[in-house]
Parts: sequence; C-alpha cells; structure tokens
Amino acid sequence: MDDYMFREYVKQSKPVAEATSYLEIFSYSDPTLNTVKEEPLPNDELENFLHQEGPFQPPILPTGVTRIAGLRMILQQNASHPETFSPQYISLKQRAYVSMVETMRLPYRGIESTSAVGPFFWAAFDQDEERPHLQILFRKSDVRKKGLTRGWELMLSHDMRGGMTMGYCKGTPSSDIVECVRHLKACALQIGHPMLLPTIIFSHDMSSKTDIKQREARDWLRKLEHAVSMRQEIDDKESYVDQDGLVDFDLINRHLVECHSQVLWKRPKAYMQILQSFDEAMELFKSSAEGGERWQGELKKLNASMLSRHEFYRKKLQGIDSYAYTTLQRLAIQRSALYNIIAQRESKLNFQMAEDNRPAWGVVSARRVLGVHVLYVVLQLPEWSGGCQPGRAYCFREFLDILGGDCPSDPNYSGVMALLGKTEGEAVRAGGSPPGEGRGVDGDSDSGADEKKNHEQGRYMGYQEGLVAVVIGTTRRVMIMIFMRYGLVDMNGWIAKFPILVV
Repeated sequence: MDDYMFREYVKQSKPVAEATSYLEIFSYSDPTLNTVKEEPLPNDELENFLHQEGPFQPPILPTGVTRIAGLRMILQQNASHPETFSPQYISLKQRAYVSMVETMRLPYRGIESTSAVGPFFWAAFDQDEERPHLQILFRKSDVRKKGLTRGWELMLSHDMRGGMTMGYCKGTPSSDIVECVRHLKACALQIGHPMLLPTIIFSHDMSSKTDIKQREARDWLRKLEHAVSMRQEIDDKESYVDQDGLVDFDLINRHLVECHSQVLWKRPKAYMQILQSFDEAMELFKSSAEGGERWQGELKKLNASMLSRHEFYRKKLQGIDSYAYTTLQRLAIQRSALYNIIAQRESKLNFQMAEDNRPAWGVVSARRVLGVHVLYVVLQLPEWSGGCQPGRAYCFREFLDILGGDCPSDPNYSGVMALLGKTEGEAVRAGGSPPGEGRGVDGDSDSGADEKKNHEQGRYMGYQEGLVAVVIGTTRRVMIMIFMRYGLVDMNGWIAKFPILVV
C-alpha cells in the first residue's frame, strides 16, 4: 500500500529545480581516517552517488580498520524557488526522486507530508526484519511571505546493524539549515546516533531568539500599558504620549495587534509535543540498539546526553509558555481598556453632534409648518383666480394676512405660533413678561428661580421664533412669484409698499 500511494503522489507532484550538493561523513576505528566531505552534486551524478559508483566509491581501508558509523546525505540548503515548499511540489525530477527514496530506503510517507503545517515529526521502523531501518521525518513549512514559501525538511533512514545513516535535507535561506549542517560536520564522531541531526535542528530552532522575542513583547506591553492605563514602569522618552499630551489611539491599537502576534510566535506547546515525539524515537532506537556492541561505547553516553538536552528544552519551553500566557492576559486587559476609552469618546462626540444639530431640527419644523400655509394658498389659487373681479389686482397684504405675520404685535402671529404647537401665553413669555405679570405690588420679583426659568425659556423661544421669521421671509419671496403667475398681485403698489421683500 505504501509503495502504491508513494508512486501516485509522485505522479501528482510537480518538480522544481534547486541547487544540490552532497555530504559524506565517515567515522572509523582509526580516527585519523575520519572524513567529512561536502561538494556540489550535478544532476547527472545523482545515480552514481546513490549507488556509490564512480567517484563516490567507498575507500579501501587498511587492514584492521573498520567503519564505525557513516552519514550520506543529499542537501538543498538554499532552496529559492517560490513553490519549493508548496504542497505537491518536489525539488528533484520525478524519476530521480523515486530512485533516491528507494535506494536510500527513505520513508515513503515523506511525500505525503508536503502539506503538513507547523513543526512535524514522525519516526518508525520499516518492515524489514532482517536488516531494520529507523525512518525519520522532521519538517516545518509555512505559507508564502513576500511571494516565497519558507521552511525546511529532513528525511533519514538509519541502518541499525551497519550504523549508516542516509538522508535528504532541504531548507530555504530563512531557515537555519546551513548552520545546522555546519554544526553536524563538527560532530563527526557522534554521527552514529540517528537523532543527532534532528536534535541539532531543534536546538537552532529553539535558540535564544525565542526568549528574546518574548522579552521584547513584554517590554512592548509595558509601553502600551503606560499609554492606556498610565502605568509608570517605563522611561518618559519611550511613551506614546507626545509633548502636547496627545495620544494616537490608532497607533496603539495596531501595536496591540503586533505585540499579540509576536507573543504567539513559536507556540511552546507545539514544540513540547515535538520533544515528546523525540523521546519516543529515542526509546525505539534504544530498544533495538542496546543489545549490540556499539551501544556499550560512546553511543550510550550520547543517547543519555541527548535525553538530558531534551529535558532542558522542555523546562525552558514551560517557562516560555507561562511567561507568554501572562503577557497575553495583560494584553487582553489593555485591549479592553482601550475599547472602553474609544467607546466613551465616541459617545461624547455623538452627544455633541446631536446638540449641534438641534437648531437645524428647529428650522425643519418651521419649514414644515409654513409648507402647510403654502400648500393651502396654492390649492386656493384657481378658486381665487376665478372669483376675481375684472380689472382688479389684489394687494399682497391680503396674502400676508392669510399667511400670518412674523411679529408678536401682528394679530396673525398667534396663528403661526399655534401651528408650531405653542400657546399664545408661551409666545408672550418668549418675548418677555408684560409689565406687572409675575411681580408684586412694589415691582419686586416673587421668585428668583421662576425668573431664571422664564429667562431660559425666553431665550429658547426667541431663538426658535427667529428661525420662523427667516423661513417666513423666504416663503414670502416664493409666493410673490406664484401670485405674479396668476396676476393677483399689484406689484407696483406692493413694491412701493414693501420694497425690502424684493430680492
């Protein structure tokens, strides 16, 4: 089943070209013969390298010298193709990829992991009971950033009897694969352990950069706390408040989001699960190797050292997890406080806008009332026109009497005020109390509070009446044109009588 699925996935995959090299490390019983070699690998030499033919033939060893361990890998350390880590893409031609996996006995499931997200690790023995191989998959890939995919992947197959490790490794420039390979070549005496390179990659991925990121996020958080809740834990020069005491809340909101994303970078829980998988792979290797001769030497010490390092990283990740959790909780508090501040300011702004729009609503109300007058006059014009005496023009003062005056002394003024929903008494109070009203015999005020209340009401009523007067004036100008259309106005006499009404 694995073989069939592997070939189907290879058929569906698209090949891309990447610069390829090879790495050979051999450790012998005579340390002076140990070799470390890394050189470019042309495409036409790939088959020779896989089968150790031509220039890649193993050296002839002196009598009594044996090979203790070895490592042979195909490397693509600076993969630069935009699709190199996209799902269903491989970095070798399909035939060469199949030959590499089958010859090196790499895991068939490797091609099925091209779409895996986050850090991914898998280890298991193959089904060869006579010569078992421990197969390992370790990879991490991500989506595009600035048009390029990112990540790294590692496929290994370790011969439990011969101590030879075969593998394939690829990484983009943003990864630490180049540094990891340099580190691996410096540990040539320890290549007998199949988990050496995965542990090196994990160590570089969990370097001090992760701790520094969390420390920078906490320092960033304190600046945000100073800007939002005025906590005095930073230098004034680092504050978001400028010299005028102004705060850019849009900038603070963006920085809250960026700080939150930085805290979530390399979630510790995911890497602690990787360490758990590491320990399981170490146990598989130990259970198969502890009965052999190689286990009693340096390999046993190396295994214990690697387990201790895994425990060290586990404790370190636990501290990062606790630290990041506290930072996230404090960020949530500042975000809630910021939203409350913004909501309060929006509420005050809406209230102020409502206060500013209140006079405008008074104008609308007055226009609606006067619109009733205009509609009434327009509807009556045909009837008036039919009942007009021949040769007589009606004076515009007659229309003004129908419409109502705009002066409190005008008898028709009370009709306008009634249409506005005010009584005649309210209209009088708007213009001021008549002499003697609300006063005692001697003219003294009965109540200071009543006088203040009447004064405030008078100011408001007077303002509204002023708006009414303005709208009435505009309506009169419109009605001049209507009356001229029907010939009902003696314009010569009217203009001489009311020149101010003509624009």
